[in-house]
Amino acid sequence: MTVAGDLNGVAGDVVIAESGVITGDVSVATGSLRIAGTVDGSVSAGASAVSLTQTGAVAGDFSVGAATVTIDGTIGADATVGADTITLGPTSQIDGELRYDGALTQQSGAVVQGPVVEDSPIGGFGPVGISGDSWETIGWLDSLYGLFANLLLGAILLFSLPRFSNRVATQVVDSTGRSALLGLLVLITVPFILALTAVTIVGIPLAILGVFASLSLIWVGIVNGEFAVGRWLLGRWQDEPNRWFALGLGLVLFTVIGAVPIVGGLAMLAVLLVGLGALAAALRGTYRRRSGRISSTTAPQNTDSTMAA
Repeated sequence: MTVAGDLNGVAGDVVIAESGVITGDVSVATGSLRIAGTVDGSVSAGASAVSLTQTGAVAGDFSVGAATVTIDGTIGADATVGADTITLGPTSQIDGELRYDGALTQQSGAVVQGPVVEDSPIGGFGPVGISGDSWETIGWLDSLYGLFANLLLGAILLFSLPRFSNRVATQVVDSTGRSALLGLLVLITVPFILALTAVTIVGIPLAILGVFASLSLIWVGIVNGEFAVGRWLLGRWQDEPNRWFALGLGLVLFTVIGAVPIVGGLAMLAVLLVGLGALAAALRGTYRRRSGRISSTTAPQNTDSTMAA
C-alpha cells in the first residue's frame, strides 16, 4: 500500500506495514507507532511506544517522543528522541546525529554516523498543559493535540452541563484556597480507597473502574479549572463573559504556560488541585440538593398516610 503525500492524524495505533510506502512526511499523535515499511520524508510523532523495525526505513529526520522507543531500521538523517527507554538494535543505522533524552541502550552493531548527544530539555510525550515538558520534542503537533483534546472535552461540558460548569468555575474563583485543599484531599484519599477495594477479588473490577473514573475526573477538573481562570480574566473587562471565549482563553493560556519549565508544572498542579476540589464541591452540592428535593417530595405523602390511618 502506498500513500502519496503526507500522513497526518490522531489515532489509537498507527502501523506502516512492511509493504507500505509513505511518499511524504508522517506526523501523528497515537497510542503506538510501528514502522516496518518506508517513509520517504520525515517522521514526527508522539506516542506511548514507537518502533522502527528491521525492515523500516525513514529517509528524512526522525523526531519522536514516547515512553519507549526501539530502533532496528534505517534513518537517513538526524534523529531526535525523548523517551524513558531508548534502544538501538544491532541492525539500526542513523546516518545523521542522534540527540536523545532518556536511558539509551546502543547494542553491538548499531551504527550512528553523526555525534550522539544527550539533550535533557527534549523531554517525552504528553499533551502540553498536562505534562508541560515536551514542547521541544513534538512542537506544534504535541501542543495542538493537547489543546484540541481539552477543547473538545470543555465544549462537551459547556454544551451538556452549562449551569454545573458555571458553578464549578464560581467555586474556583470564590473559594480558591478551600477548593485547593479539597482537591489535595481527593488526590490523597481516592488512591487509598481504591487500594483497599482491590484487596478482595470482588473488589478488583470495581477498583479498575474507579481508576478510570478518577483519571476522567482529574481531566475534567483540569479543564474546569482552566475554564474558570479564563472566565475570571474576561470578567475583569466584561460583566457577563462569553463562556466559549473564556474556555478558549483559559486553555490557550495554560498551553503556553505549560511549555515553561518548572513554572508550567507548578501552574498545572495548582489548576489541577483547585479545579478538582471545585468539581468535588459542586458534585457534593448537587447531590445534597437532589436529596433535599426527594425528601420534600416524600414528606407530604408520609403525612397524608398517617392522617388517613
